[in-house]
Amino acid sequence: LPSADFWWGDGGELSPEVGLLTHQIVIQGGEDPDEPLESHHYGCRLLVGEYSVAGFTYTGRLQLDSVEFRFCGQGGYFSPTDPRYSIAFRNSFDSSEGSYIRRCSLHHGYSTAIGIHTANGIEISQNVVWRTTDSSIKVGGRGNLVLDNLAMMTSTVQPNRPSDSHAVDFPATFDIDRGNTVRGNAAAGSTRLSFRFGGEPCLEDNQAPTHDAATFWDNTAHTSLIGLNVLGLPRSCTAIGGFTAAFHWNYAVFSSLASSLVATHMKIAVGKVGFNLNVFGPNPVRHLLGRKSIAIADSLIVGSLPGESCQTSSPAYLPGGVSFSRNDHKLGIMMSSFNQRRSKMDGTGAWHLMKGYPVIDGVVFANNMAFARFFDSGCNYNIYAVGNNPLSPDAVHPMHMTETTLFNVEKDSLAFFYEPNVAWIVQEDCVDMDCDGPKHALVRDTDGRFVGSYPTQGSVVPFAEIRFANWSSRIPLTWLASEGYNSADEAVQHMGVARGELGNLDSPYGGCVWVDAWQA
Repeated sequence: LPSADFWWGDGGELSPEVGLLTHQIVIQGGEDPDEPLESHHYGCRLLVGEYSVAGFTYTGRLQLDSVEFRFCGQGGYFSPTDPRYSIAFRNSFDSSEGSYIRRCSLHHGYSTAIGIHTANGIEISQNVVWRTTDSSIKVGGRGNLVLDNLAMMTSTVQPNRPSDSHAVDFPATFDIDRGNTVRGNAAAGSTRLSFRFGGEPCLEDNQAPTHDAATFWDNTAHTSLIGLNVLGLPRSCTAIGGFTAAFHWNYAVFSSLASSLVATHMKIAVGKVGFNLNVFGPNPVRHLLGRKSIAIADSLIVGSLPGESCQTSSPAYLPGGVSFSRNDHKLGIMMSSFNQRRSKMDGTGAWHLMKGYPVIDGVVFANNMAFARFFDSGCNYNIYAVGNNPLSPDAVHPMHMTETTLFNVEKDSLAFFYEPNVAWIVQEDCVDMDCDGPKHALVRDTDGRFVGSYPTQGSVVPFAEIRFANWSSRIPLTWLASEGYNSADEAVQHMGVARGELGNLDSPYGGCVWVDAWQA
Protein backbone atom coordinates (compact mmCIF):
# COMPACT_ATOMS: atom_id res chain seq x y z
CA LEU A 1 0.00 0.00 0.00
CA PRO A 2 1.17 3.59 -0.60
CA SER A 3 1.96 4.40 3.04
CA ALA A 4 4.57 3.60 5.67
CA ASP A 5 4.86 3.55 9.44
CA PHE A 6 5.64 6.95 10.91
CA TRP A 7 5.41 8.73 14.22
CA TRP A 8 2.93 11.56 14.79
CA GLY A 9 5.20 14.20 16.27
CA ASP A 10 6.17 12.89 19.69
CA GLY A 11 3.56 10.14 19.91
CA GLY A 12 1.04 8.05 18.00
CA GLU A 13 1.59 6.26 14.70
CA LEU A 14 -0.21 5.52 11.46
CA SER A 15 0.41 2.05 10.05
CA PRO A 16 -0.29 0.58 6.60
CA GLU A 17 -3.61 -1.16 6.05
CA VAL A 18 -3.95 -4.76 4.89
CA GLY A 19 -6.99 -6.05 3.01
CA LEU A 20 -8.09 -9.44 1.65
CA LEU A 21 -9.17 -9.39 -2.01
CA THR A 22 -9.85 -13.08 -2.71
CA HIS A 23 -12.92 -15.09 -1.69
CA GLN A 24 -14.31 -18.46 -2.75
CA ILE A 25 -17.54 -16.98 -4.15
CA VAL A 26 -16.74 -14.78 -7.15
CA ILE A 27 -18.95 -12.53 -9.30
CA GLN A 28 -17.09 -11.18 -12.30
CA GLY A 29 -17.52 -9.58 -15.68
CA GLY A 30 -15.93 -10.75 -18.88
CA GLU A 31 -12.17 -10.59 -19.24
CA ASP A 32 -10.22 -10.79 -22.48
CA PRO A 33 -6.79 -12.25 -21.62
CA ASP A 34 -5.31 -10.78 -24.79
CA GLU A 35 -6.16 -7.16 -23.85
CA PRO A 36 -4.92 -5.07 -20.91
CA LEU A 37 -7.38 -4.29 -18.15
CA GLU A 38 -7.33 -0.57 -19.04
CA SER A 39 -8.98 -1.29 -22.38
CA HIS A 40 -12.15 -2.55 -20.67
CA HIS A 41 -14.92 -0.23 -19.44
CA TYR A 42 -18.00 -2.42 -19.45
CA GLY A 43 -18.45 -5.10 -16.80
CA CYS A 44 -21.16 -6.76 -14.74
CA ARG A 45 -23.42 -4.93 -12.27
CA LEU A 46 -25.88 -5.79 -9.53
CA LEU A 47 -28.91 -3.48 -9.17
CA VAL A 48 -31.18 -3.58 -6.12
CA GLY A 49 -34.37 -1.53 -6.21
CA GLU A 50 -38.13 -1.41 -6.36
CA TYR A 51 -40.41 -1.52 -9.39
CA SER A 52 -44.05 -2.16 -10.22
CA VAL A 53 -45.60 -4.18 -13.03
CA ALA A 54 -49.16 -5.35 -13.64
CA GLY A 55 -50.29 -3.89 -10.32
CA PHE A 56 -47.64 -5.69 -8.29
CA THR A 57 -44.70 -4.02 -6.53
CA TYR A 58 -41.43 -5.91 -6.24
CA THR A 59 -38.81 -4.82 -3.70
CA GLY A 60 -35.20 -5.90 -3.71
CA ARG A 61 -33.19 -6.79 -0.63
CA LEU A 62 -29.55 -7.84 -0.68
CA GLN A 63 -27.48 -9.65 1.94
CA LEU A 64 -23.89 -10.43 0.95
CA ASP A 65 -21.05 -11.76 3.06
CA SER A 66 -17.52 -12.70 1.91
CA VAL A 67 -18.14 -12.39 -1.84
CA GLU A 68 -15.54 -11.21 -4.37
CA PHE A 69 -16.54 -8.84 -7.22
CA ARG A 70 -14.07 -8.21 -10.04
CA PHE A 71 -14.23 -6.55 -13.48
CA CYS A 72 -17.64 -5.05 -12.61
CA GLY A 73 -19.31 -1.69 -13.16
CA GLN A 74 -19.73 0.22 -16.42
CA GLY A 75 -17.47 3.18 -17.11
CA GLY A 76 -18.93 6.65 -17.53
CA TYR A 77 -22.32 5.90 -15.94
CA PHE A 78 -22.12 7.67 -12.57
CA SER A 79 -25.52 9.39 -12.50
CA PRO A 80 -27.93 8.61 -9.62
CA THR A 81 -30.63 8.07 -12.25
CA ASP A 82 -28.56 5.40 -14.02
CA PRO A 83 -25.97 4.13 -11.52
CA ARG A 84 -24.05 1.39 -13.28
CA TYR A 85 -21.92 0.51 -10.29
CA SER A 86 -20.69 -2.91 -9.27
CA ILE A 87 -23.48 -2.87 -6.67
CA ALA A 88 -26.19 -0.19 -6.64
CA PHE A 89 -29.28 0.41 -4.52
CA ARG A 90 -31.82 2.72 -6.14
CA ASN A 91 -35.37 3.84 -5.29
CA SER A 92 -36.00 1.20 -2.66
CA PHE A 93 -36.35 3.73 0.17
CA ASP A 94 -37.09 1.92 3.46
CA SER A 95 -37.92 -1.36 1.70
CA SER A 96 -34.25 -2.38 1.52
CA GLU A 97 -33.75 -1.97 5.26
CA GLY A 98 -31.98 -5.03 6.58
CA SER A 99 -29.79 -5.32 3.51
CA TYR A 100 -26.07 -5.55 4.10
CA ILE A 101 -22.73 -5.99 2.34
CA ARG A 102 -20.16 -7.40 4.76
CA ARG A 103 -16.58 -8.61 4.38
CA CYS A 104 -16.73 -8.50 0.57
CA SER A 105 -14.01 -7.40 -1.85
CA LEU A 106 -14.57 -5.35 -5.00
CA HIS A 107 -11.57 -4.76 -7.23
CA HIS A 108 -10.57 -3.86 -10.78
CA GLY A 109 -13.87 -2.05 -11.30
CA TYR A 110 -14.86 0.35 -14.06
CA SER A 111 -17.20 2.50 -11.97
CA THR A 112 -18.17 3.03 -8.32
CA ALA A 113 -17.94 -0.17 -6.27
CA ILE A 114 -20.95 0.30 -3.94
CA GLY A 115 -23.57 3.04 -4.30
CA ILE A 116 -26.81 3.86 -2.50
CA HIS A 117 -29.39 6.28 -3.90
CA THR A 118 -32.79 6.89 -2.28
CA ALA A 119 -32.42 3.84 -0.04
CA ASN A 120 -32.23 3.72 3.74
CA GLY A 121 -31.04 1.45 6.54
CA ILE A 122 -28.35 -0.48 4.66
CA GLU A 123 -25.11 -1.67 6.27
CA ILE A 124 -21.79 -1.57 4.39
CA SER A 125 -19.10 -2.93 6.68
CA GLN A 126 -15.62 -4.47 6.64
CA ASN A 127 -15.33 -4.48 2.86
CA VAL A 128 -12.16 -4.01 0.80
CA VAL A 129 -12.31 -1.96 -2.40
CA TRP A 130 -9.33 -1.65 -4.70
CA ARG A 131 -8.96 0.17 -8.00
CA THR A 132 -12.24 1.77 -9.01
CA THR A 133 -13.17 4.67 -11.27
CA ASP A 134 -15.14 7.51 -9.64
CA SER A 135 -16.03 7.04 -5.96
CA SER A 136 -15.36 3.72 -4.27
CA ILE A 137 -18.35 3.95 -1.91
CA LYS A 138 -21.09 6.50 -2.56
CA VAL A 139 -23.99 6.75 -0.09
CA GLY A 140 -27.13 8.86 -0.15
CA GLY A 141 -30.38 8.19 1.66
CA ARG A 142 -30.65 8.19 5.46
CA GLY A 143 -29.68 5.86 8.27
CA ASN A 144 -27.13 3.87 6.30
CA LEU A 145 -24.04 2.52 8.06
CA VAL A 146 -20.57 2.72 6.50
CA LEU A 147 -18.29 0.97 8.99
CA ASP A 148 -14.69 -0.26 8.98
CA ASN A 149 -14.19 -0.37 5.22
CA LEU A 150 -10.88 -0.06 3.37
CA ALA A 151 -10.81 1.56 -0.08
CA MET A 152 -7.71 2.13 -2.20
CA MET A 153 -6.65 3.43 -5.59
CA THR A 154 -9.70 5.48 -6.54
CA SER A 155 -9.22 7.10 -9.94
CA THR A 156 -11.18 9.94 -11.47
CA VAL A 157 -10.42 8.84 -15.04
CA GLN A 158 -9.67 5.64 -16.85
CA PRO A 159 -5.86 5.29 -16.93
CA ASN A 160 -5.77 5.28 -20.74
CA ARG A 161 -8.00 8.38 -21.01
CA PRO A 162 -6.32 11.12 -18.93
CA SER A 163 -8.00 13.87 -20.96
CA ASP A 164 -11.47 12.64 -20.01
CA SER A 165 -13.77 15.60 -19.20
CA HIS A 166 -14.65 13.82 -15.97
CA ALA A 167 -11.19 14.81 -14.73
CA VAL A 168 -12.47 18.25 -13.64
CA ASP A 169 -14.86 16.54 -11.20
CA PHE A 170 -13.73 15.63 -7.73
CA PRO A 171 -15.13 12.23 -6.78
CA ALA A 172 -14.29 11.02 -3.29
CA THR A 173 -13.24 7.55 -2.24
CA PHE A 174 -15.99 7.78 0.39
CA ASP A 175 -18.73 10.17 -0.79
CA ILE A 176 -21.34 10.20 1.98
CA ASP A 177 -24.42 12.40 2.39
CA ARG A 178 -25.33 13.75 5.81
CA GLY A 179 -27.71 11.62 7.83
CA ASN A 180 -25.57 8.49 7.51
CA THR A 181 -22.98 7.01 9.86
CA VAL A 182 -19.33 6.84 8.76
CA ARG A 183 -16.94 5.31 11.31
CA GLY A 184 -13.67 3.40 11.24
CA ASN A 185 -13.02 3.64 7.49
CA ALA A 186 -9.69 4.08 5.70
CA ALA A 187 -9.03 5.64 2.29
CA ALA A 188 -5.70 5.45 0.47
CA GLY A 189 -4.39 6.41 -2.94
CA SER A 190 -7.18 8.53 -4.43
CA THR A 191 -6.39 10.83 -7.36
CA ARG A 192 -8.84 13.38 -5.92
CA LEU A 193 -10.68 13.26 -2.57
CA SER A 194 -10.51 10.70 0.20
CA PHE A 195 -13.71 11.68 2.05
CA ARG A 196 -16.60 13.99 1.25
CA PHE A 197 -19.17 14.33 4.04
CA GLY A 198 -21.94 16.76 4.88
CA GLY A 199 -21.14 16.85 8.58
CA GLU A 200 -23.48 16.49 11.55
CA PRO A 201 -25.39 18.96 13.72
CA CYS A 202 -23.60 20.59 16.62
CA LEU A 203 -24.95 20.25 20.13
CA GLU A 204 -26.09 23.22 22.17
CA ASP A 205 -23.65 26.14 22.42
CA ASN A 206 -21.96 24.99 19.19
CA GLN A 207 -20.32 21.96 20.83
CA ALA A 208 -19.32 18.87 18.84
CA PRO A 209 -20.89 15.48 19.65
CA THR A 210 -18.82 13.14 21.82
CA HIS A 211 -16.84 10.39 20.12
CA ASP A 212 -19.34 7.66 21.03
CA ALA A 213 -22.28 9.66 19.66
CA ALA A 214 -20.66 11.13 16.53
CA THR A 215 -21.76 9.84 13.13
CA PHE A 216 -18.33 10.63 11.61
CA TRP A 217 -15.41 9.35 13.67
CA ASP A 218 -12.18 7.34 13.56
CA ASN A 219 -11.78 7.69 9.79
CA THR A 220 -8.31 7.77 8.20
CA ALA A 221 -7.10 9.08 4.85
CA HIS A 222 -3.71 9.28 3.18
CA THR A 223 -1.98 9.64 -0.18
CA SER A 224 -4.58 11.61 -2.08
CA LEU A 225 -5.05 15.16 -3.33
CA ILE A 226 -7.45 16.20 -0.53
CA GLY A 227 -8.23 14.33 2.67
CA LEU A 228 -11.67 15.57 3.75
CA ASN A 229 -14.13 17.97 2.15
CA VAL A 230 -16.83 19.12 4.61
CA LEU A 231 -19.93 20.29 2.75
CA GLY A 232 -21.86 21.55 5.78
CA LEU A 233 -25.46 21.53 6.92
CA PRO A 234 -28.27 23.98 6.13
CA ARG A 235 -28.38 25.09 9.75
CA SER A 236 -26.45 27.21 12.23
CA CYS A 237 -23.57 24.84 13.04
CA THR A 238 -21.82 21.83 11.48
CA ALA A 239 -19.54 19.46 13.42
CA ILE A 240 -16.81 17.10 12.25
CA GLY A 241 -14.28 15.12 14.26
CA GLY A 242 -12.11 12.08 14.85
CA PHE A 243 -10.27 12.32 11.53
CA THR A 244 -6.67 11.35 10.74
CA ALA A 245 -4.95 12.49 7.53
CA ALA A 246 -1.47 12.33 6.02
CA PHE A 247 0.33 12.65 2.67
CA HIS A 248 -2.23 14.91 0.96
CA TRP A 249 -0.88 17.12 -1.78
CA ASN A 250 -3.35 20.00 -1.37
CA TYR A 251 -5.42 20.15 1.83
CA ALA A 252 -5.90 17.64 4.62
CA VAL A 253 -9.26 19.24 5.50
CA PHE A 254 -11.13 21.81 3.38
CA SER A 255 -14.54 23.41 3.80
CA SER A 256 -16.61 26.11 2.17
CA LEU A 257 -19.96 25.94 3.90
CA ALA A 258 -22.89 28.13 4.86
CA SER A 259 -22.92 27.39 8.60
CA SER A 260 -20.51 27.75 11.50
CA LEU A 261 -18.06 24.84 11.83
CA VAL A 262 -16.59 22.94 14.78
CA ALA A 263 -13.69 20.51 14.07
CA THR A 264 -12.35 18.45 16.97
CA HIS A 265 -9.93 15.60 17.67
CA MET A 266 -8.16 15.76 14.31
CA LYS A 267 -4.67 14.41 13.62
CA ILE A 268 -3.16 16.00 10.54
CA ALA A 269 0.21 15.63 8.83
CA VAL A 270 0.54 18.58 6.47
CA GLY A 271 0.88 18.01 2.73
CA LYS A 272 0.74 21.61 1.58
CA VAL A 273 -2.11 22.84 3.81
CA GLY A 274 -3.47 21.14 6.91
CA PHE A 275 -6.69 23.09 7.51
CA ASN A 276 -8.34 25.57 5.17
CA LEU A 277 -11.82 26.05 6.59
CA ASN A 278 -14.06 28.69 5.03
CA VAL A 279 -17.61 29.95 5.46
CA PHE A 280 -19.76 31.81 2.94
CA GLY A 281 -22.77 34.10 3.34
CA PRO A 282 -24.77 36.12 4.10
CA ASN A 283 -24.53 38.77 1.40
CA PRO A 284 -22.38 41.63 2.74
CA VAL A 285 -23.73 44.01 0.08
CA ARG A 286 -27.01 43.94 2.00
CA HIS A 287 -25.14 44.67 5.26
CA LEU A 288 -26.28 41.42 6.85
CA LEU A 289 -24.53 39.89 9.86
CA GLY A 290 -23.94 36.14 9.77
CA ARG A 291 -22.68 35.72 13.36
CA LYS A 292 -20.74 32.67 12.20
CA SER A 293 -17.52 31.20 13.53
CA ILE A 294 -15.03 28.40 12.99
CA ALA A 295 -13.53 26.43 15.88
CA ILE A 296 -10.66 23.93 15.71
CA ALA A 297 -10.05 22.19 19.03
CA ASP A 298 -8.17 19.34 20.70
CA SER A 299 -6.21 18.52 17.56
CA LEU A 300 -2.64 17.78 16.43
CA ILE A 301 -0.93 19.19 13.33
CA VAL A 302 2.42 17.76 12.22
CA GLY A 303 4.44 19.92 9.84
CA SER A 304 6.91 17.38 8.52
CA LEU A 305 7.42 13.65 8.81
CA PRO A 306 10.69 11.76 9.18
CA GLY A 307 12.14 10.85 5.83
CA GLU A 308 10.19 13.41 3.79
CA SER A 309 11.82 14.23 0.46
CA CYS A 310 12.17 17.66 -1.13
CA GLN A 311 11.77 15.98 -4.51
CA THR A 312 8.24 14.68 -4.01
CA SER A 313 6.50 14.78 -7.37
CA SER A 314 3.01 16.14 -7.94
CA PRO A 315 0.14 13.67 -8.43
CA ALA A 316 -0.82 12.44 -11.89
CA TYR A 317 -3.98 13.47 -13.80
CA LEU A 318 -4.21 16.99 -12.31
CA PRO A 319 -6.38 19.65 -13.96
CA GLY A 320 -4.35 22.80 -14.49
CA GLY A 321 -4.37 25.47 -11.79
CA VAL A 322 -5.91 23.28 -9.09
CA SER A 323 -2.91 22.03 -7.19
CA PHE A 324 -0.02 23.60 -5.34
CA SER A 325 3.45 23.49 -6.84
CA ARG A 326 6.28 21.54 -5.26
CA ASN A 327 7.95 24.73 -3.97
CA ASP A 328 4.89 26.33 -2.35
CA HIS A 329 5.23 26.78 1.39
CA LYS A 330 3.46 24.35 3.74
CA LEU A 331 0.95 25.74 6.25
CA GLY A 332 -0.55 23.91 9.21
CA ILE A 333 -3.52 26.28 9.25
CA MET A 334 -4.29 28.55 6.31
CA MET A 335 -6.36 31.37 7.79
CA SER A 336 -10.07 31.16 7.05
CA SER A 337 -12.16 33.36 4.79
CA PHE A 338 -15.72 34.39 5.56
CA ASN A 339 -16.80 35.24 2.07
CA GLN A 340 -19.78 36.21 -0.04
CA ARG A 341 -19.48 33.23 -2.38
CA ARG A 342 -18.82 29.55 -2.01
CA SER A 343 -15.63 28.06 -3.40
CA LYS A 344 -16.23 26.13 -6.62
CA MET A 345 -14.53 22.99 -5.27
CA ASP A 346 -13.93 21.33 -8.64
CA GLY A 347 -11.15 21.02 -11.16
CA THR A 348 -11.50 24.51 -12.67
CA GLY A 349 -9.23 26.34 -10.21
CA ALA A 350 -7.62 26.49 -6.79
CA TRP A 351 -10.18 25.78 -4.07
CA HIS A 352 -8.82 28.50 -1.77
CA LEU A 353 -9.27 31.18 -4.44
CA MET A 354 -11.79 33.58 -2.87
CA LYS A 355 -14.09 35.69 -5.03
CA GLY A 356 -16.74 38.16 -3.97
CA TYR A 357 -16.75 40.48 -1.00
CA PRO A 358 -15.89 39.38 2.54
CA VAL A 359 -18.80 39.14 4.94
CA ILE A 360 -19.01 41.72 7.70
CA ASP A 361 -18.33 39.47 10.67
CA GLY A 362 -16.57 36.17 11.38
CA VAL A 363 -13.96 34.77 13.76
CA VAL A 364 -11.80 31.64 14.12
CA PHE A 365 -10.94 29.97 17.44
CA ALA A 366 -8.06 27.49 17.74
CA ASN A 367 -8.21 25.94 21.22
CA ASN A 368 -5.96 23.32 22.77
CA MET A 369 -4.00 22.77 19.57
CA ALA A 370 -0.68 20.95 19.35
CA PHE A 371 1.85 21.75 16.61
CA ALA A 372 4.78 19.36 16.05
CA ARG A 373 7.85 19.36 13.79
CA PHE A 374 7.64 22.80 12.19
CA PHE A 375 11.20 23.82 11.29
CA ASP A 376 13.49 24.68 8.39
CA SER A 377 12.79 22.05 5.76
CA GLY A 378 16.08 22.45 3.90
CA CYS A 379 14.00 22.50 0.71
CA ASN A 380 12.94 25.30 -1.63
CA TYR A 381 9.85 25.71 0.52
CA ASN A 382 9.39 26.33 4.23
CA ILE A 383 6.96 24.92 6.77
CA TYR A 384 4.84 27.22 8.96
CA ALA A 385 2.25 26.56 11.64
CA VAL A 386 -0.10 29.41 10.63
CA GLY A 387 -0.32 31.67 7.58
CA ASN A 388 -2.71 33.77 5.53
CA ASN A 389 -4.38 32.84 2.25
CA PRO A 390 -2.39 34.20 -0.73
CA LEU A 391 -5.49 33.97 -2.95
CA SER A 392 -7.85 35.95 -0.70
CA PRO A 393 -7.51 39.57 -1.82
CA ASP A 394 -9.88 41.14 0.67
CA ALA A 395 -10.40 41.18 4.43
CA VAL A 396 -8.99 38.36 6.57
CA HIS A 397 -11.06 37.69 9.67
CA PRO A 398 -9.21 37.32 13.01
CA MET A 399 -7.97 34.10 14.53
CA HIS A 400 -7.78 33.58 18.32
CA MET A 401 -5.42 30.92 19.70
CA THR A 402 -5.61 29.55 23.26
CA GLU A 403 -3.70 26.83 25.13
CA THR A 404 -1.36 26.03 22.26
CA THR A 405 1.33 23.36 22.71
CA LEU A 406 4.50 23.28 20.60
CA PHE A 407 6.72 20.23 20.03
CA ASN A 408 9.95 20.75 18.12
CA VAL A 409 8.75 24.01 16.55
CA GLU A 410 11.25 26.73 15.61
CA LYS A 411 10.33 30.34 16.24
CA ASP A 412 10.84 31.24 12.57
CA SER A 413 8.32 28.54 11.60
CA LEU A 414 5.43 29.79 13.73
CA ALA A 415 3.85 32.04 11.09
CA PHE A 416 4.16 33.38 7.56
CA PHE A 417 2.16 36.07 5.79
CA TYR A 418 2.02 36.37 2.03
CA GLU A 419 2.13 39.84 0.54
CA PRO A 420 -0.80 41.24 -1.48
CA ASN A 421 -0.57 40.60 -5.19
CA VAL A 422 0.25 43.80 -7.11
CA ALA A 423 -2.00 42.51 -9.92
CA TRP A 424 -4.96 43.11 -7.59
CA ILE A 425 -4.68 46.88 -8.18
CA VAL A 426 -7.66 47.41 -10.46
CA GLN A 427 -9.06 50.87 -11.16
CA GLU A 428 -12.70 49.79 -11.22
CA ASP A 429 -12.36 47.77 -8.01
CA CYS A 430 -9.72 48.90 -5.51
CA VAL A 431 -8.91 52.14 -7.38
CA ASP A 432 -5.13 52.69 -7.22
CA MET A 433 -4.59 50.85 -3.93
CA ASP A 434 -3.98 47.14 -3.67
CA CYS A 435 -6.79 44.93 -2.42
CA ASP A 436 -4.74 44.47 0.71
CA GLY A 437 -6.55 41.83 2.76
CA PRO A 438 -3.45 39.63 3.26
CA LYS A 439 -1.62 42.40 5.11
CA HIS A 440 -4.52 43.10 7.48
CA ALA A 441 -4.68 39.65 9.04
CA LEU A 442 -4.60 39.22 12.82
CA VAL A 443 -3.56 36.19 14.88
CA ARG A 444 -4.34 36.86 18.54
CA ASP A 445 -2.56 34.62 21.04
CA THR A 446 -4.77 34.97 24.11
CA ASP A 447 -2.32 33.42 26.59
CA GLY A 448 1.07 33.82 24.89
CA ARG A 449 1.66 30.08 24.48
CA PHE A 450 1.95 30.33 20.70
CA VAL A 451 4.24 33.36 20.23
CA GLY A 452 6.18 32.69 23.45
CA SER A 453 5.05 35.60 25.62
CA TYR A 454 3.25 33.45 28.22
CA PRO A 455 1.56 34.42 30.53
CA THR A 456 1.02 37.68 28.61
CA GLN A 457 -1.09 37.59 25.49
CA GLY A 458 0.42 38.50 22.16
CA SER A 459 -0.58 39.04 18.55
CA VAL A 460 0.91 38.63 15.10
CA VAL A 461 0.25 41.38 12.52
CA PRO A 462 1.62 41.28 8.93
CA PHE A 463 3.88 43.83 7.25
CA ALA A 464 1.35 46.65 6.94
CA GLU A 465 3.42 49.13 4.89
CA ILE A 466 4.28 46.67 2.12
CA ARG A 467 3.66 48.06 -1.41
CA PHE A 468 4.00 51.64 -0.16
CA ALA A 469 7.45 52.40 -1.54
CA ASN A 470 5.78 54.80 -3.97
CA TRP A 471 2.85 55.62 -1.72
CA SER A 472 3.25 59.39 -2.03
CA SER A 473 2.15 59.39 -5.68
CA ARG A 474 -1.14 57.80 -4.65
CA ILE A 475 -2.34 60.58 -2.33
CA PRO A 476 -4.58 63.03 -4.22
CA LEU A 477 -3.02 66.49 -4.49
CA THR A 478 -6.39 68.10 -3.79
CA TRP A 479 -6.53 66.38 -0.41
CA LEU A 480 -3.00 67.54 0.49
CA ALA A 481 -3.83 71.10 -0.45
CA SER A 482 -7.11 71.09 1.46
CA GLU A 483 -5.30 69.90 4.59
CA GLY A 484 -2.55 72.51 4.27
CA TYR A 485 0.33 70.15 3.40
CA ASN A 486 2.96 70.96 0.81
CA SER A 487 3.93 67.33 0.20
CA ALA A 488 2.96 63.78 1.07
CA ASP A 489 6.15 63.37 3.14
CA GLU A 490 5.05 66.27 5.30
CA ALA A 491 1.59 64.74 5.77
CA VAL A 492 2.75 61.26 6.76
CA GLN A 493 6.12 60.88 8.48
CA HIS A 494 5.74 57.31 9.75
CA MET A 495 4.21 54.34 7.96
CA GLY A 496 3.07 50.91 9.09
CA VAL A 497 3.04 49.45 12.58
CA ALA A 498 4.97 51.11 15.40
CA ARG A 499 7.64 48.67 16.55
CA GLY A 500 9.91 48.47 19.56
CA GLU A 501 12.08 45.91 21.33
CA LEU A 502 11.05 42.24 21.42
CA GLY A 503 10.15 41.12 24.94
CA ASN A 504 10.47 44.59 26.43
CA LEU A 505 6.95 45.46 27.47
CA ASP A 506 8.17 48.76 28.92
CA SER A 507 9.35 49.99 25.53
CA PRO A 508 7.32 52.81 23.91
CA TYR A 509 5.53 50.34 21.64
CA GLY A 510 4.89 47.51 24.10
CA GLY A 511 7.45 45.07 22.74
CA CYS A 512 6.10 44.98 19.17
CA VAL A 513 8.95 44.08 16.84
CA TRP A 514 9.55 42.86 13.31
CA VAL A 515 10.21 39.13 12.70
CA ASP A 516 11.70 38.79 9.24
CA ALA A 517 10.86 35.10 8.75
CA TRP A 518 7.17 35.76 9.39
CA GLN A 519 6.96 38.92 7.25
CA ALA A 520 5.16 40.24 10.33
